[in-house]
Amino acid sequence: MKPLTKKMLMAVSLVSALKVSSSFATGQIDAFDVVDRTMNCGNGGTDCMDWQLRGVCFWLKCAFIKCSVKQSPKVSHYIPDLLVATYTTEPPIDMSTGVNPTNNGNLTLDEKGNGALETYLDYKHAEVMGNPTAAIFNGMAQSDYFCQSVVQVPYMPYFLSGLDMFWNSPSVEHYYPQAILGYPKIKTNFPLGYWAQIYPLCGWGSHPYDAINAAVDAHRAAVIVTSPAAAHVYMPVGKNCGNKCWPPGQVQEGQLSTHKFQMVYPKPATTGRVMGGSASWANGKNEKLNEQYAWSLWRPYTCCHKKGQVFLFSIDW
Repeated sequence: MKPLTKKMLMAVSLVSALKVSSSFATGQIDAFDVVDRTMNCGNGGTDCMDWQLRGVCFWLKCAFIKCSVKQSPKVSHYIPDLLVATYTTEPPIDMSTGVNPTNNGNLTLDEKGNGALETYLDYKHAEVMGNPTAAIFNGMAQSDYFCQSVVQVPYMPYFLSGLDMFWNSPSVEHYYPQAILGYPKIKTNFPLGYWAQIYPLCGWGSHPYDAINAAVDAHRAAVIVTSPAAAHVYMPVGKNCGNKCWPPGQVQEGQLSTHKFQMVYPKPATTGRVMGGSASWANGKNEKLNEQYAWSLWRPYTCCHKKGQVFLFSIDW
């Protein structure tokens, strides 16, 4: 294994720079908070990372008239490359762009915009950004045993609900088969129970627990940015994670094989999970009554490092 010290120091330096640059913001957590809480997933992040040696890749390396076959390990692991925030009024992240309005969705306002209407509907703004923790993993990717993330710039905004009219008024997705049929859903532990249906992908929810509405909206925002073509204003996360890399696909409900959400605010979690399950999960998540939430989104990568000019094939164990 190649030494990681220099690259790790570069990654830490980058996160330190983010700490300084975020001093103008007024969010609840800064870059150091995000990195510290994300890397606290299990044993130094290893539980969420779930590193595995998957097999071996074979490369053809030629020099002058001589060619040989080289090998490199094929590995897989999760990377916390995205940061997802959902909130009612003020964002919880220091590096928030400030693009989203600081009022609620339109159905919760009276004619003067005072928010006086009584309604069972709840609206959340959403932001999806590059996770500063990904910089550490990208530094580790200089060795043969770790993959590189598609996210190269911390806090790069991929989705800002304030720029997307369809997050507030999902006029197009209302007519999607998924919205009409009410499937797929984020399910509970009971056979017919569910938190909410996923489509339309919007900020509206009607669950009595605020934290669950926020979690549903976080999942919806993650679906948008990992989709190759969604009816929303967003920047796709992309697929470029190196020379021979199998990047993660779209976030799928209930599938740990596609993603893990790890809460970093308000109640930092030490495990990753998919949204859903018992409604008791929401207990204590809104004690401050500020309706602000943030998650690190871990996504699975598989890769092998280039050892020749031509990739031949790989073998999985």
